Amino acid sequence: MPIGPPDHTATGRCLTPVMARLDPKDLETLDALITAGIVSNRAEGVLWALARIRERPAYTQLREHIGKIDELKAQF
Repeated sequence: MPIGPPDHTATGRCLTPVMARLDPKDLETLDALITAGIVSNRAEGVLWALARIRERPAYTQLREHIGKIDELKAQF
């Protein structure tokens, strides 16, 4: 759920702030990415992880299925 308006200035991208509740293992994972120099902060770590998900073929298949579901919804 967004917690504020989209931010167009930070990176030139349209970024929407969100709030998430993470458990200690999630925070440990994000902090490991920071320590390794892969990302510079936790927000960047979440963006990095989401980008990796989008690269996977299963995500493409998921999006295709969502498109089909949307088409079916429109018929009702």
